[in-house]
Amino acid sequence: MTENSTADSSANDERSVPGSEPTSYADAISEVEEILASLEGSAIDVDHLAGQVERASFLLQICRERLAKVQGDVAELVVTIGSDSVVDGPEAGEAGPDA
Repeated sequence: MTENSTADSSANDERSVPGSEPTSYADAISEVEEILASLEGSAIDVDHLAGQVERASFLLQICRERLAKVQGDVAELVVTIGSDSVVDGPEAGEAGPDA
């Protein structure tokens, strides 16, 4: 094995550890797509199959949690924006209550 293939192998081993969390949602989705592509390939490494499925499950759970947080943050912002517009009164060009 060459140095590069050893480095590639250790990088893949690190990524397959369920405890190593991706730095972003996009990284998690990208890794799930890589795992799916390897599972769909004709040469599935049976020895690593369970680990790949476990890793994909772990990544998908992280994605669900991050999406739920963003959904909550957006809902909170919508409420804040909605209450700000009520407090601020009519927008420029809109008729006020005296119109």
